[in-house]
Order: sequence, then structure tokens, then C-alpha cells
Amino acid sequence: MWQIYLPAILGAAVFLALCVGTVIYTMGYVPDSALPDHQSPPAKVAVIWLILPTCFGGLIQMAIVGGLVFALGRGIKGLPPLAQKVQDGINRFSAAVSRFADAAAKPVVIVGSQKAGWDRFVDFIAFWKHKA
Repeated sequence: MWQIYLPAILGAAVFLALCVGTVIYTMGYVPDSALPDHQSPPAKVAVIWLILPTCFGGLIQMAIVGGLVFALGRGIKGLPPLAQKVQDGINRFSAAVSRFADAAAKPVVIVGSQKAGWDRFVDFIAFWKHKA
């Protein structure tokens, strides 16, 4: 189970670290004091307002994917009994259709076999008359 959750948690942590790093960098944190900071405070706030919805959108998508992975993991456990029930239902339906088709074809088969019997009987009599 850890093979699923560990990469998801690590991916979320990396994503959050990138979001926090972007916001900190945008706020004007300069790692080297020799580098000038040329951004005005309104520009920093505007960039943050542009970045935050993307970050939250990504987190929401990751939460949805994580929830789907969790639900799928739970759902797969109940799948074999449900699949057996569906297969049994389809087999019962197939048997009912086969019985109905046999019942519908029975009169045609009976008439055809009786005709074939009478044709054979007539051929036998006709052959017997010609032999004499």
C-alpha cells in the first residue's frame, strides 16, 4: 500500500515546497544582499494573487486524484463478488433467451422433420414401385 501513498505524499510535498518557494521569492527575499530588489510592493502582491489560485487549483486536483486512488483501492476489494453476481445474472439471462428461442423454433423444427419424414416415405414408396 505504501507504493501508492508514498509517491503521492512526496509529490504533494514537492508541490507545496515549490509553491512556498515561489511566494517567498516573490515577496522579495533575496538570498544575497548584493543583489538589488527591483520589485515594487504592489507588483509583489499582484504576482502572489496570480500564483495562489494556480497553487490551490493544483492542490485541489491532487486531492481529487488522491481521493480517487483511495476510492479505487477500496472498490477493488469488493469487485470480485460483484463481478460474480453480474456473471450469474448474465448466465441466467442467456439461459432464458436460449429457452425462449428453443420454444419459438420448436414448431418449425417439428414441421420440418415431419415433412422430411413424409418425403423419405414417399421416395421409398416411389422407389419400391419402380423396382417391380
